[in-house]
Amino acid sequence: MDITPNHPLTTHDTPIKNLTCCCCGEGCRGRQWHNRDTGYGLCPTCADWIANRESQDEMEACYGKRGFHYAIPESVHIHPPLPSTPH
Repeated sequence: MDITPNHPLTTHDTPIKNLTCCCCGEGCRGRQWHNRDTGYGLCPTCADWIANRESQDEMEACYGKRGFHYAIPESVHIHPPLPSTPH
């Protein structure tokens, strides 16, 4: 199955949320993946550990796209910054 960030169930409009890692239970950032229970994602540490044991296709089927659904870089904000107003 070809899952891309433009998959109809997850788009760029889907917010980045604080989630709970489905593997270790720690907090993590991500976009909800349709194949995960609501509120659960995958933290970067567990993502690295699992990626050494599963194929990329298996990872995408279970967790979505790395960098879009899980293991999102800290430089990507959960909520976009508000535009500045002139003084």
